[in-house]
Amino acid sequence: PAQVTLRIFSLGGTYVRRIEKNDDTAYLDWDLKNNAGETVASGVYIAHLEMPNIGEKVIKLAVILENQP
Repeated sequence: PAQVTLRIFSLGGTYVRRIEKNDDTAYLDWDLKNNAGETVASGVYIAHLEMPNIGEKVIKLAVILENQP
């Protein structure tokens, strides 16, 4: 969809990031940073997608970083 609000949370429910999409592209990119600009840790996250006139969806995301400190 052209409009999507993506909210990302840790499995523990901690808010990580909000990303807005408002264009006709088929993709929504996440730079793997939280709201403070820090790179997130590898792990599983919960993503809540809100799409006007379509509905909502909750999915799990797996993040695997090759070079993690």
